[in-house]
Amino acid sequence: MAWLQLTLELKKDRAEALESLMEELSALSITFTDAADESVLEPKPGEMPLWQNISAAILFAEDTPPETLIDAVAKYFPESSAGAAAEILEDREWLHEWKRDVSPKQYGNRLWVYPWFSEAVTDPNQVIVELEPGLAFGTGEHPTTAMCLEWLDAHDIANKSIMDYGCGSGLLAIAALKLGGRQAACIDIDPQAIIAARSNAERNRVSERMLTCNTETLLRNSYDLVIANILSGILIDLSSALTKLVTHEGLLVLTGILEEQAETVISAYAPQIPLSIILERDGWVLLAGEK
Repeated sequence: MAWLQLTLELKKDRAEALESLMEELSALSITFTDAADESVLEPKPGEMPLWQNISAAILFAEDTPPETLIDAVAKYFPESSAGAAAEILEDREWLHEWKRDVSPKQYGNRLWVYPWFSEAVTDPNQVIVELEPGLAFGTGEHPTTAMCLEWLDAHDIANKSIMDYGCGSGLLAIAALKLGGRQAACIDIDPQAIIAARSNAERNRVSERMLTCNTETLLRNSYDLVIANILSGILIDLSSALTKLVTHEGLLVLTGILEEQAETVISAYAPQIPLSIILERDGWVLLAGEK
């Protein structure tokens, strides 16, 4: 099966109008990507951020007249018409294309993350997490996630209780459990993340020791280790709530923090837990401290 693909570039404030027009023209899907190498990080609750300059790729049925689409862009989006193009997109084995770019990765000395379709090596010296991220954030590829995994690998968390605040795919909680943690709790505002975390926990045979919730239910307890890999502004807003989750002499690990934001986050937590920079990578830092 093939499709007709229309591509063009536009400004952020025109995205909603483009979606409406393409729906009227019977678009099958529309995908927005960054047109100018601009970072957009994990959004705050209720936000749906886009880049200032957007590339749009819209799919239509193969028999859609391309001149109809080009004419519509010229009429309603004249600022984008010069770069607009329509072409036939041949069918491909997209799953296999994706698999070629994903491979097992090692974090620290023992910890490995395997994509779900790879056959894990039986090695008593390896701790393996099998991951299917689905639609949730958290595959181990981002520097902040990688630093969390390396921190977990380097520390003794045997028999500790863990809170993964903003769990995404559940990767950090699952890794902690497979490294010897007693029990983990996961919270995320995204219902899809909760679904992905539960699925990944079952895949790794730790579901009986992992609780998931997208409400405040799990915030009534305290934990030996609290990990939060979210944006610095949210970490600052949650400083009181997160420190309350940490048991006496428990550990707090925070990332999602750019180097220039580190001191502000450290100051926000200083009255309750002294934090310091433990790891740095690609402009990001990981903070940790004991209560």
